[in-house]
Formats: sequence, structure tokens, C-alpha cells
Amino acid sequence: MKKVIRKLLLPMAFFAILSVSLVSCSGNEEPEIQPTLAEEYSGTYNGMITLKVADQYSYQTDISCSITAGDNETITVSFPEYSLTGTMMGDMTLGSVTMSNLVYDEAKGGFYRNYGGEGFTQTINGISYPLNDPTSIIVAKDQNGNLTIENPFSPGKMPLALTATFEGRK
Repeated sequence: MKKVIRKLLLPMAFFAILSVSLVSCSGNEEPEIQPTLAEEYSGTYNGMITLKVADQYSYQTDISCSITAGDNETITVSFPEYSLTGTMMGDMTLGSVTMSNLVYDEAKGGFYRNYGGEGFTQTINGISYPLNDPTSIIVAKDQNGNLTIENPFSPGKMPLALTATFEGRK
């Protein structure tokens, strides 16, 4: 009788251990999908935009800008229309701008595009100016989620260099 019990218990114990290990290794769990870098940048950011004229004069206002992930690991950046009062050129209203196809540039540490001379325009006080070379944009995010967008641009025949810098968070 003891032999029969041993012969039955040993295989049953083996199958019990095997079934517990199979349950813990279930293949029904779906792998966690990691967002792409472009998707990590996507969202609406609230913060401050600073417009520097000739690296000497600064004017600021609060805005929200949006970033959307595009195809092939690119992003699109959209700035709303915003106004600056009391600048050296008087009150200014800069029209909304959308720039697409920014590609991550590891050497620059962010999504980048040089778009001067590509037909983009910037509306300032209702007048549309072509954006000449050098005109570029870089979008970078630090480990704390703070976003910085630096956009030096050269509109039309304006003799002074302009740089718009946005700093914000989701």
C-alpha cells in the first residue's frame, strides 16, 4: 500500500509544481508598448515665450504651444498668435506658425529643422514676411519634463536678428 501511495503522490506532486510554474509564465500578458521619442514630446505645453531683438531687448508673454508626433519619428510644432506690448518697434502681434518634419538630432540634443528659405512666412502686425536663412528651430526636453524651443528667425529684410525662445511644461 505504501508503494502505491508513493507511486501516486510523487507524480501528483510533480504535476502540481509544474502547473503552478506554468500559470506564473502565462503567455496571455501583452508586452508593454513604449512610446516613441516623438510621442513622448507630444502634448500641449504652457509657459512663456521670450522674443529677443538683436540679443539686447527682451519681450515676454505667456502662451501655450502644441507638439504632435508625425510619421517616421518626426514632430510638428505649433505656436499660436501672440502679442507683445511696448517693444522698441511698438506693439507687435506675431501670427501663428506651424513647423513640421522636425527630426531628432542627437548632436544637437533635440528635434531640429533649418527651414529658412523654404517658403515659410511669419506675420508681424498683419504683414507677412518670408523667413530667410538662417532660420531654424530646436525643441529639447530635460529629464524633469521642461521643454525649451529656440527659434532664431530672420523675417524679410529686417536688419535685426530675432530669437523666440519658449520654455514650458505639459
